Amino acid sequence: MADSERSYYGGDIIELIADDGTTVELEHVDTLEHEGETYMAFIPADSGEEDTELIILHVVENDGMEEFETVDDDELEVDLYTKFMLRIDEYVDSEDVEDEEDE
Repeated sequence: MADSERSYYGGDIIELIADDGTTVELEHVDTLEHEGETYMAFIPADSGEEDTELIILHVVENDGMEEFETVDDDELEVDLYTKFMLRIDEYVDSEDVEDEEDE
């Protein structure tokens, strides 16, 4: 199945390999800067559902390569989640308006 066929939000599909060697495919939903740091939001690539888990990862550079770290600070995670959801809601609302205009 092609990535574009699996993509719910139209984002890129990435495959992450955890420290224990397991792999997971995630769909990139959005990226934002917060206090000088970069964070990316993902959903499971195979979810195919509107109401699904939002996974927020911190982008860090390690030896010239981008790596992802989990967000361990609960307060920061809630703040980031709120910001991502506002941005996603704005995007979905703008898509709905465009769809209505096309009809």
